Amino acid sequence: AVGMLVGAFGAVVLGSASLLWPAPVAVLLSMAATAWLTGGFHEDGLADTCDIVIVSFHGGAEGADHQNVPRTDELYYGESRGNVYEFAHRLIDAGADVIFGHGPHVTRAVEVYKERFIAYSLGNFCTYGRFHLQGPNGIAPIIKINTDISGRFLNGRIIPVYQTKA
Repeated sequence: AVGMLVGAFGAVVLGSASLLWPAPVAVLLSMAATAWLTGGFHEDGLADTCDIVIVSFHGGAEGADHQNVPRTDELYYGESRGNVYEFAHRLIDAGADVIFGHGPHVTRAVEVYKERFIAYSLGNFCTYGRFHLQGPNGIAPIIKINTDISGRFLNGRIIPVYQTKA
């Protein structure tokens, strides 16, 4: 019964938030609200359930013209793709330790925010068929990072990979 109430609460928050904000923000708010309701944000809330929180998201406008992180809402073919900069920062603020973005099919910046690692887009990797892989669309870095036991970024290595059609 409690699970059904928490689920219903999350659905109401999601429905209400989606009237005001883009879907990614509404989902994040719904997740945060249900975590708050169940006590997931108490002092050691995330530590109670996992050691390090790694988030992967698909967001941002696509293609070679969108290699920079604009720090504003992005549109692609008339569809809102959200503000990946704000989204990633909110995830870190909510307790995530490592963020891997993808979606634009090109690489984007990496940063360390509040001692946590963010990669805004890792480009294309192991793609097939219809994907255009010339120029920046063929770059597919592999990122290896090291954190301490609390998820703080210590160091990392970017291994450059350029993908071509087989």
